[in-house]
Amino acid sequence: MVIDFGLYHSLKEKSYNVQFFDKYLDRHYLHRQTEEMHFFLNNWYKDKDGNDLFNYNGISFGDSFLLSILTEVSFFSHFFISFIHLKELSYKTLFVALDNDLLSILDKTGLAHQRITHSEDNLKQVYYFPIKLWMGSAISSNSIRSKLKRLMAKVMDHVLLILDFFSKKKNVVFIQEYHPTNAIIHELRKNPNLQVVTTSYSGEANFLNERRVFYGNHKEAIKSGKRLFENAKTSLSHKWMVQDVDLASLLYKMIFRIIEVDVSSACSDIKSIERFFNKRNPVLMIPVTDLWMRNSLIMSYFHKNEIPIYFIINGLLFSSFWREAKKATFINAYSKTIRENYFKSSPKAEVIGDPRMDYYGDIEQRELDLKNPTITIGTSGFSPIDLNSFLAVEFEFIYDVLSVLKSIKDEGHNFEIILKVRPNGYLDQYESLVQEFFSDLDISFYQNESFKTLIAKTDIYISIYSQTLFEALSLGIPSIYYKNENQIMLAPFSEDSQLTIARSKEKLHELILSFYSEGDLIKNRVSREELELLIGPLDGKNLKRNLNFIERII
Repeated sequence: MVIDFGLYHSLKEKSYNVQFFDKYLDRHYLHRQTEEMHFFLNNWYKDKDGNDLFNYNGISFGDSFLLSILTEVSFFSHFFISFIHLKELSYKTLFVALDNDLLSILDKTGLAHQRITHSEDNLKQVYYFPIKLWMGSAISSNSIRSKLKRLMAKVMDHVLLILDFFSKKKNVVFIQEYHPTNAIIHELRKNPNLQVVTTSYSGEANFLNERRVFYGNHKEAIKSGKRLFENAKTSLSHKWMVQDVDLASLLYKMIFRIIEVDVSSACSDIKSIERFFNKRNPVLMIPVTDLWMRNSLIMSYFHKNEIPIYFIINGLLFSSFWREAKKATFINAYSKTIRENYFKSSPKAEVIGDPRMDYYGDIEQRELDLKNPTITIGTSGFSPIDLNSFLAVEFEFIYDVLSVLKSIKDEGHNFEIILKVRPNGYLDQYESLVQEFFSDLDISFYQNESFKTLIAKTDIYISIYSQTLFEALSLGIPSIYYKNENQIMLAPFSEDSQLTIARSKEKLHELILSFYSEGDLIKNRVSREELELLIGPLDGKNLKRNLNFIERII
């Protein structure tokens, strides 16, 4: 059993019986365990009566730590469950060659094992996603540049505080800036009667029109946080039994190590949030996720004070266990499919559309090159929220796709390949994999370029469960959902999805070949009407609908 795709491939070629260690268990069992994990993540901070153990000034904030603990909890649970079920296998000796993080998890299962040390000489590139490394860099940055930006932001806080003191009081809208809300922010800032508050300054020339919540260190709040932290450790009530072991008891120790400083910081931040908004007239919050501690705290403030929260989802939601928009008053679910499947037709959920999809509203359809098509591959990725995902999934995906393209090339067909690496991927891993296994394929690598730019020159698009499939289809580009992942998902990525799906390399080969003869891949494209049911309106008016809805709320 292995974790690295490179080792997996090497052993396969030598006819070993080899499996991915984090993929060998039944997918339906792991789906149930994923639901258990998320139930724990949404309830660990509550006492036996369901009360939040973390409450300051009437604001409950136990759920604000989710992003801080998610990776650690998921990583530990992912491998603990895989280790503990080895007891069910018949073997004489368990030999392990693992890093310290995994060895520490193995030790907690009590499984007898023999460790193998390895030489550091001639180490090869590994092909699996270093999730803990990425999350550590994504959540916080302590670079000199980041520190300077934070210092400049604090200077701006004080300048703008003085400016507001002498200015007319306006209605305040707090909006979380991200891809779905960027155009909305731009339009709302034109309204002279509104003050738009975001999580950070854009750095643009019109900074005088920008505001953010500014945070201080409140000593009494910090002391309260320390008391809450100590009291919470004595009031834990949740269990999660796996093979007669209480996994929750192990996770609690990890969680309290992670959040020890965060609890006091949260109390201090709540004080800052109250001071900021109590002096203003907040009328609406527009978040795109429940994640990030300060974003969650602001949401809790708005929820406590019964100020409307209009939640605009960040991309397509298709996981039955993931709970977004818990505190929302209104939800933009984008489409009828997501409203019905993810939000269970909640009266809070509206079909208003994704402002980003306005780009595809009245755009000219691409004329396909049937003789020498450009094939763009949107890479796969590990999902830390689903125990059915495995660390090497993206490299199994790309190896399968490129293997198929190599065989089609050997059959005499022409094409060009664009490989679009997702922003949180590691480009050097892909360059190394192509050099090692597919050096005879001519591939153009892209990572930070706009998807709109790349898809505009694409004739066939291949990807995973991604909104980009719908963007490509909106341009009339034949698209293939290569379903090599183990995850169990809701529509529009369910087993009965209307998308063109390949579940094997053989089917992928067949679909791509059909393109050259204008066969099934082209004929069976999802119609624009079907697309609108799945992704939402494609009439170019989503931004306008969102702005009108916001205006009605205000």
